Amino acid sequence: GKLLLKEYPDVLKKTRQIFIQKIKDFVLYRSDQILIFAFVSLKMVALYDSYMIIINKINYLVNILSNGMNAGIKDYWDLTKPRVVALIVFTALVGMFLAIPGLPTAGQFLTGAIAFVGIWLSASTAAAINQLLDARIDAQMARTSWRPLVVGKVTPRQVLLFAGILTAISMLMLVLWVNVITAVLTFASLIGYAVIYT
Repeated sequence: GKLLLKEYPDVLKKTRQIFIQKIKDFVLYRSDQILIFAFVSLKMVALYDSYMIIINKINYLVNILSNGMNAGIKDYWDLTKPRVVALIVFTALVGMFLAIPGLPTAGQFLTGAIAFVGIWLSASTAAAINQLLDARIDAQMARTSWRPLVVGKVTPRQVLLFAGILTAISMLMLVLWVNVITAVLTFASLIGYAVIYT
């Protein structure tokens, strides 16, 4: 850097001036786009907050309904890492809305809802497989030592069966009622998280 500054001070000065001018031009001439982006971002944050309130209410409801059950709804629900999956599916939801101009038609809304559920089930499968493969590590960490597989509320075989059922339902929904590309990409994401990431 010092050598460049010494040898080519004019070039570096001119480059700096051009760079600053480009930033000024971007801010001045794209200010309307920046404002729109900021507005949409704030709306997305508000939408996300509402979405997570719903997820938390569902979580609370599942806890109440499954109180006192042995290997019950709550244990399988916990296998799916619902809060993490909610974040994953939220990004898919945003993508769905950005993929169409304006508001969705009734048909698009229905397809989007089916895709939402299919992607949720697939992400839940990945979370369950992740817990199956990480059970030994989860048992050693305070943050994850309560998980159903770790404490013996479900067996590895039950987790595998559960994951298989969720995968089958998810892929059938996506192939039959959304499209093959969505199914393939969702399955690739499942493998990416459950196998490669884990």
